[in-house]
Amino acid sequence: MTYLQNLTSLVFSSHIDQLVSRYYVLVTRLLISMNEDLSYQFLKDSIYHCPFEESKPSFIGILKDFILRKKVKPVQSITSTVGVPNGVAPPQLPPRTIKPCTYITLTDERGDDLLNLFSQIINETFVDAGSDGEEPETANLKNVGKLLSMMNLINSVNISNKSQVLSHFQRLEKSVEKSKPRSHGKEASPIEEKELKKVDCQEEEEDGATTKKVPTKVQQQQQNQNSDHSHADDEADDDEVDTELSNLFSLITFGIEKGKKIYTI
Repeated sequence: MTYLQNLTSLVFSSHIDQLVSRYYVLVTRLLISMNEDLSYQFLKDSIYHCPFEESKPSFIGILKDFILRKKVKPVQSITSTVGVPNGVAPPQLPPRTIKPCTYITLTDERGDDLLNLFSQIINETFVDAGSDGEEPETANLKNVGKLLSMMNLINSVNISNKSQVLSHFQRLEKSVEKSKPRSHGKEASPIEEKELKKVDCQEEEEDGATTKKVPTKVQQQQQNQNSDHSHADDEADDDEVDTELSNLFSLITFGIEKGKKIYTI
């Protein structure tokens, strides 16, 4: 496992996209040939502790694939392709049933590991996630990709502790509601209202203490034109950001609704 960890550090420190894509193919093949417990421990440790955050969504995807993918073919499909030597068939063996298994078996203990990881990612994505404070929570957009990958994993496997899964989805739903981006023209958040009140108080104090210089008509027109251009550019940038944020939050909301349906007892 130490070899793979060192290899991971070298590859992601290079910042070469082609090398990174080939690394994922290589590490997947190596993990397939390794002991199941060792493969699981490497993926778990990488998701928890790897310093390269951009790698974690892919490691979560590999873990999901290993939990779901079957690695044993039915015996009938193997024996049917074997030829009969010299035209003489060997005696028929008693029927055997081999249950196909996955590359990583999802035990109750590993299910709890996934729930702990899910909780940690929620806390990293939303500041003060799960708190009862009145102020809106702040979303760390760099973690959204990791959160979406983890939600996809949780919704694709069958974790036995369904009540705990639902609890995490409900907590995530509350965090999303508190930190959703607000459209232009809507009521300001509590934090924004406090800042606006501070500005109003400062302007009142300035008006009472000093006399402002009145600009000429030409200067006023130039200031208005510059202000209009500046506001137009700012509004265009804000619209792009709001659209991107709305799309991300829509994906998170979709994953939450899907998870609640899957794990509703």
